[in-house]
Amino acid sequence: MTTWLGRPATEIAEAVRAGEVTALAVVEEHLGHIRRTEPRVGAFEVVDEEGARTAARLVDERVDRSSLPLAGVPVGIKDNADVAGLPSRHGSAGSSDRPATADSELVARLRRAGAVIVGKTRMPELALATVGDNAFGVARNPWNLSRVSGGSSSGSAAALSSGQVPLALGSDGGGSIRLPSAACGTLGLKPGSGTLPPRAEDPRAAWCGLSQYGPMATTVADLALMLEVLAGSGARRLPATNGLKVAASSSPTTFSRFVVDGPLLAAWQRATGTLERLGAHVRDATPPYPAFLARALATRGFIGAQYDVEHAEIDRRHIGPRTRTVLRLARVAGQLAPPRDDEANEWKRAADEFFAVHDVLVTPAAGMTAFPHRDWHAKGFVRLTPAMARFAAFTGPWNLADLPAAAVPMGLAPDGLPIAVQVVAGRGREDLVLAVAALLEREHPWPRHAPGWLSEPADSRR
Repeated sequence: MTTWLGRPATEIAEAVRAGEVTALAVVEEHLGHIRRTEPRVGAFEVVDEEGARTAARLVDERVDRSSLPLAGVPVGIKDNADVAGLPSRHGSAGSSDRPATADSELVARLRRAGAVIVGKTRMPELALATVGDNAFGVARNPWNLSRVSGGSSSGSAAALSSGQVPLALGSDGGGSIRLPSAACGTLGLKPGSGTLPPRAEDPRAAWCGLSQYGPMATTVADLALMLEVLAGSGARRLPATNGLKVAASSSPTTFSRFVVDGPLLAAWQRATGTLERLGAHVRDATPPYPAFLARALATRGFIGAQYDVEHAEIDRRHIGPRTRTVLRLARVAGQLAPPRDDEANEWKRAADEFFAVHDVLVTPAAGMTAFPHRDWHAKGFVRLTPAMARFAAFTGPWNLADLPAAAVPMGLAPDGLPIAVQVVAGRGREDLVLAVAALLEREHPWPRHAPGWLSEPADSRR
């Protein structure tokens, strides 16, 4: 019997378009796998089995099925994007369980492309942590269930790594796509603004301009395909990378006192060495990170969380201690250090000047591998801050600069946990990020799923 578990989205869609398998059969197999694995992984806040079956049947009945780029592909949606018929809980027990009345625009685009939404993936309350626990449960790391899956697109990365779905939607306000991707050995891209529809008309709903939705996958081809669907653009050839000008930096950004773990430094050296061997011009160059960066990022995140509580109908009586601390900080930040556009614009200008000289920047994706799970949602924000700061030492600046950045797997550390590099490019150059990721994928193939979750034939890399 042919299994479709663990197959890339491109393969599934091609088979459904050609009539080799029905969308319903693909979805049923994935739903069965989710039922078996979800008690251990905890990747989903809610699984919509009947809704997924209905959507799959509709794909099979579509007269344009042969042209659908994501025909029959199961997809998980982070629980801060609306899916019609399912509640958007934002990881909070204080949120409403009332179902959304309509799909968000990105979910609608996925459906029009033939994707089948199987459920909402778990996230920390209001996306305020690099861990995947909340009052409802824990999204664990499939590589080691005692470790965090990163955050805040925690469940999306865990679902990909365990083979529950081949594609997932995440959002990233300071590394929230890239960090779980790095922790779980998957791919994740934070686009720049203008590539995808904005999260909301009011920028405060997107953490004062920091946050973007983005695709998450296990192959570069899948990541590129999902980005094309989300962006509403046609297929584009990736640019040539001959003579690429690569800036290489292992200097942490906002927390320079932290030491990057040896395996992550080794992965970064391996990636930059590979690019140089392939003809890139690699030189050590660290962007001119401004002194105000940490404060500017924190202030926008705090203010954004406060906005989410006020406008997502969050009952403050039922929020967790971690979020309570953030809301107190938001009140102080709003009075003493509100977000300043002049600071953001200053950093954007400096970043643009840096990428006028360099095509891409390659850094470690994180300061360390996935750290242990400790029921963080009940321990408060301050207890988690040191681990979060070190883990996220490389990602946040590119949210404030509003530039595309991706986490790209680079194999495993000696302890068996995934390691990754971050690839950043200039404004509007998501295609260049993908091109570099494709080079690294070709030269350093990574295990697409954590071991033990799928049978060997379905889990083979190609």
